[in-house]
Amino acid sequence: MTRVAKSERRRVAVLAAIACAILVALLMALAAAPAQARVAKNPPNDPEFAKCESMDPITDSTTGCDDGDQWDLFGQQTGSDCPASPAGPKILPHPDNGLPCWSPLARDPNHMAGLNFTGAWDQGNIGRPDVLVAYIEGGVNYSHNNIRDSLDNIYLNRRELPYPERANGKSAGKYDANGDGHFDIRDYANDPRVNPPCPHGVTPFTKHEDGTQRGCAAHGQHAYLNAVTIGGQSKTPYLSPEDLIAVFGHCRITHGQLGACPPGGRFDNDGNGYPNDISGWNFERNNNDPQTEDTSYSHAPGLLSLIAGEANNGFAGVGACRDCRVVPIKQGPECLGRTDKWGESILYAADLGATAISSVVVGYAYSSFNQRAIDYAYRKGVALSLDSNDFDSMDHTDGMLWNHVVPGNSLFEDKGGPAANATTWFRARSNVTSYGTHNVFSGGEVTTSGATPFMASVLAMTQSAALNAVDGHRIGSRLTPNEIKQVLMDTAQPVIPQTQSPTTSQQWPGNPNSLTDADHHNWSTQYGYGRPDVGAATKMIMAGKIPPTADLISPRWFQYFDPARTRTITVGGSLAPSRFHSGGSATYTLEYALGADPADSSFHAFARGTVTHDKQGVLGTIDLSKIPSSFYSHRPNGTLQPDGPEQYTLTIRLRVKDANGLRGEDRKTVGLHHDPSLQRGFPKYVGAEMGGAPSFVDLTGNHELDLVFAT
Repeated sequence: MTRVAKSERRRVAVLAAIACAILVALLMALAAAPAQARVAKNPPNDPEFAKCESMDPITDSTTGCDDGDQWDLFGQQTGSDCPASPAGPKILPHPDNGLPCWSPLARDPNHMAGLNFTGAWDQGNIGRPDVLVAYIEGGVNYSHNNIRDSLDNIYLNRRELPYPERANGKSAGKYDANGDGHFDIRDYANDPRVNPPCPHGVTPFTKHEDGTQRGCAAHGQHAYLNAVTIGGQSKTPYLSPEDLIAVFGHCRITHGQLGACPPGGRFDNDGNGYPNDISGWNFERNNNDPQTEDTSYSHAPGLLSLIAGEANNGFAGVGACRDCRVVPIKQGPECLGRTDKWGESILYAADLGATAISSVVVGYAYSSFNQRAIDYAYRKGVALSLDSNDFDSMDHTDGMLWNHVVPGNSLFEDKGGPAANATTWFRARSNVTSYGTHNVFSGGEVTTSGATPFMASVLAMTQSAALNAVDGHRIGSRLTPNEIKQVLMDTAQPVIPQTQSPTTSQQWPGNPNSLTDADHHNWSTQYGYGRPDVGAATKMIMAGKIPPTADLISPRWFQYFDPARTRTITVGGSLAPSRFHSGGSATYTLEYALGADPADSSFHAFARGTVTHDKQGVLGTIDLSKIPSSFYSHRPNGTLQPDGPEQYTLTIRLRVKDANGLRGEDRKTVGLHHDPSLQRGFPKYVGAEMGGAPSFVDLTGNHELDLVFAT
């Protein structure tokens, strides 16, 4: 699940003859004009954000740009300000009235390339420092260049830290020592306890460059632990959160004052059960330093910057939740993990107060503990995005298996040729991600590694809008995770290639027949509910419009039923009218249909009702005697994807509609099959896998790890 540059990960297809003719005509343009297209009302100055918008869309994309900007953050770009050649008009309109300048052949139903983060920014939603995203994986590598852009947004736990000191060694008396309104690593820039002494002849200084903070103090006491490339100079030491952990991570802290710091000290200053957790936790080593032991590890630091890369620092790009905080949590040495350590990481993130969780971890095994940890976080108001897979498949990895999670899936541009300027469509499903009946949204990036933190950022930005709405007295409280999901569903842009872009070749089909009225949403196994629109979600929330909720809890995802032996399926969950401006009531319909991607006309309602308050517990019962035996008793017809594994699938759908017309929805699938050779009572659910996850343990105490696994 490696993250690679966009310029290296696009599929190449062949344009239709007419498209080639158009492109050849456009290539007649000469050199680029120095114009700069505007992407947002107040675009950030980060050079990687929209660098291609300043280039000639015809010639330069083959000589260095090649769609290498952050177009998946873009909304509709208005105005006629695309660069043009001197031989043509001085300015050109954006393709299709809103797409990036470098895609003259592209079209989009909503006239935008990405998830419209820029539309949220234009409404004042840029994320918030009190919105925390927990990133769970292999920890963090503060000695890798990928971490630089996120450093100023790495979470610091003030309850485990003393007030910063000024250069004279006196306490600042507050955490925001530099007075910029944020508490981050820069507030310790002058603190002699965490900065090195100045070499002979060097005047004390502090410098912020390329996202990093470094300097020296007249009475400096600490040599930096990590080094990255700064100003073109490789292996330049700088001040990192790990320096704070090394200096203060064994100390007693009381109301910002530094107390005793005995060697090996462990003080739970904030009372959360994790001693001295200054900036995350290491569950592999059970200590407070989430730094990786692999000095070449680039995966996690790059994705931390994807979430919280600082805006307007004149460096790199922009994080998807650009003003949010991100905390690294190390569940294991890489993106594979033990069930128990992963579950503990979820619990820690919830107790730390995370708004959203991004977990880029594939478990060695599955356990009911996982679901209980997720449910704990969900009840505490944490929205979760879990990785799916990179295998262009529909397997049941973590993001696809558990209740209350949103898998990380992605869309990208479908090039019609070897260069970005041949792009025709921005809603192609990536072939380095997954699909299936638990697909919810299709977002940014390309791999599941990138799509998962990107989706977590969407969830966090939606909650950020809600907190802005609370501050503006538009709604009464922050949103629940289910409300976040429903807002995004109500504002998502469906993806149906065969009707929206029929001339774009080699596209996985959507499901145009899944939507026939205004009471529910378009959905398909390939794209879920479609592409989230963060700008539209922000607008909806700021208008005080919060949808009703719908949540199917039981049966379990993909649970097996034999209709010849089990006569009914009890469906449990919850639903409720909107907590704000509901119109007084909500109606609901619970229904089922055969197949993984059924048409709307195929659903059969088995429970209906009207509620004026929340309803929890048993919502209805499916009578399996009404299912034709030919559906579940036949021998497998083949297992080739995408349809083979789903030939016994039953889809359950819950729809809720408020009196104000807003909608809530949830879906779940199970398997129906009769196998006469199967022993009665099997398969049995035991809440865990029969195989144990392998673990490295020093069994003999000789500082060598032994591999222990179940047999």
